[in-house]
Amino acid sequence: MKMIAIIIWLGAFGMHSASVDGWKGIVPLHSTRADVERLLGPPTEACKEACEYDTKSEGVFVRYSSERCSKDNTNGWNVPPDTVLSLSVNMTMKPKLSDLKLNLKKFTKTKDPELHGYTHFENEEDGVSYAVSDEGLVYRIEWFGTAKDAKALRCGSARVRRSHKRELP
Repeated sequence: MKMIAIIIWLGAFGMHSASVDGWKGIVPLHSTRADVERLLGPPTEACKEACEYDTKSEGVFVRYSSERCSKDNTNGWNVPPDTVLSLSVNMTMKPKLSDLKLNLKKFTKTKDPELHGYTHFENEEDGVSYAVSDEGLVYRIEWFGTAKDAKALRCGSARVRRSHKRELP
């Protein structure tokens, strides 16, 4: 019974342990700005490549592509303009990491170098990262391209340029 309650609770907040499902159907490197705005409405302010959206239960930050690979391959991704590159969900109601029932063996654990008392659990294969306080509370989840998508869609010599939007929960 407890497991059913957790599954219902997690589903209500759109949290998934793998980015194959993305967040509420928004999948990095596959979904578009139009998909995001159909789900969330317009951003909180006018924006181009980095946009913020507010919902009743979280803040959402989305990075969009501006163009496909350039001649020097520095644009990162071979996807059309306005494709979601990554999205971060800042949790208002912070679940315990242990309640998410993740297989943490699939994650790389890294202490946040800027914010003491915070750790990131990242799964590059599935394209998801959880930012967690030392108390075990998830304050942000970030979805980015899966390892398979990175291999297929990364521009020739472009380096990974993901950066966590570091801010206090």
